[in-house]
Amino acid sequence: MESPFFRVQWSTDQWCPPTVTFKDPLYDAISELGRVPPTPHPSAPIPIHDAINILVDIRRFKILPALRIDNVINAAQVVAKHFTDQWEANWMLKSRKTEVYTMGSMARLF
Repeated sequence: MESPFFRVQWSTDQWCPPTVTFKDPLYDAISELGRVPPTPHPSAPIPIHDAINILVDIRRFKILPALRIDNVINAAQVVAKHFTDQWEANWMLKSRKTEVYTMGSMARLF
């Protein structure tokens, strides 16, 4: 699954969320947001739920135009939905659901 906004790396463990690496067009926005810890380096692979939280913050602080960041958020949500659909399809994974914590705070739900 490829996106114009990020590269997706799927884990071999089905219960581990995929990580994404943002592509060049988003580097400046993430770098600007990076002045507020705990934002990771723009080229670092990060779990999809952290990526969605970062994108929501970029939208909240109006670092990029709303329409553009909404397209990126939608692409990230597609990746997250694909991941959670795997959990719903497998009873063993479904039984392992728990709260997911991000870097320093509880994750927003997919």
